[in-house]
Amino acid sequence: MGSTYVSGIDQFRAASGTLVDVRTPSEFAQGHWPGAINIPLFDDEQRAIVGRTYKQKGRKQAIELGLSFTGPALVDLSKALTKAAGGPDQPLRLYCWRGGMRSNSMAWLASLQDHPTLVLEGGYKVYRRWVLEQFERPWPVRLLGGQTGTGKTDLLITAEAVSVVLVNPISPALSITKMNWLKLWMAMENDKPHKFGSKPRALLWAVAASPKHCLSRCSKHRCSKFAAVLMNGLINS
Repeated sequence: MGSTYVSGIDQFRAASGTLVDVRTPSEFAQGHWPGAINIPLFDDEQRAIVGRTYKQKGRKQAIELGLSFTGPALVDLSKALTKAAGGPDQPLRLYCWRGGMRSNSMAWLASLQDHPTLVLEGGYKVYRRWVLEQFERPWPVRLLGGQTGTGKTDLLITAEAVSVVLVNPISPALSITKMNWLKLWMAMENDKPHKFGSKPRALLWAVAASPKHCLSRCSKHRCSKFAAVLMNGLINS
């Protein structure tokens, strides 16, 4: 059998192995560790039923009900874990909402296929808290604005080529739209970025306090020059 260990966030982040989120599909869709694969122990309806049973009848009855749901699916779940790991004996990192029964149950199943398995103590709640704490750190932020056609995207592409980390509102993969960036800018002008949506307050204040660059016109030559200046400013911040 494969070994199973429970670890804190730092060891979990540093460890190797495919990252597997064993929560329900809706929990995963609401938020998950980037790069994680969703292999749910329960579907959304099953989790709701087990939760109600736990509250109304107790832990033992909830466990028995959970076993009745997962028993027929154990073969498929085992195959999914091995596929996600990249083959037998490969390491896995698992987490659920609180690092409780779901992740530990899946870790037991993975161990039967000889997968060394690491379970995140505290689960996704601990990871989410860790992420929010990162926004409390000082980051060298620069805010770029300008009207359509002034070359913002060209500058961002040039800046990315010299290793500037970007948050580009044009990207469909990001949740901050162009209109929301406009609202954020207006909130900052009124010194009230904390009233902007559900984004981490520390991040909004960091953006509010950051230097702001508003482009008028930007040729490709000037993009390269400005990107170099921007990079130098970030390094020396």
